[in-house]
Amino acid sequence: MEEIFFFEDGTDRLPRNEMRITRVHLEPYSDSTRINASFTITPFEERPNLSLRITNSSNEILVTAEILEPLTVTTEITLHLPAGVNSNELCTLTTKLYYEDEEPQDTMTTKFYPNGKQINE
Repeated sequence: MEEIFFFEDGTDRLPRNEMRITRVHLEPYSDSTRINASFTITPFEERPNLSLRITNSSNEILVTAEILEPLTVTTEITLHLPAGVNSNELCTLTTKLYYEDEEPQDTMTTKFYPNGKQINE
């Protein structure tokens, strides 16, 4: 049975060894306890997985999540931060693209404040 992909006609789909994360965009909710996260990857022949991990400035893990075999190149998810997280503390989202039990082949880190404060870098 042939898989159905939601890509525009003429889109070149890449083999797994060429897959990359092209964009991670985070929008904290005004309550500082949730993050709307959007991920864009290159068009694919085989659906990859994304591993997500949010850590605080002490490198303590706050949130982990997995996005398994997304159907489209852009995926959105709402991540819930645990109660008591300091909304003024700089956090890091690490996103890894991988296939099954293989080592991640692309990683992107994104820094953010849960309260939405802008980062001046």
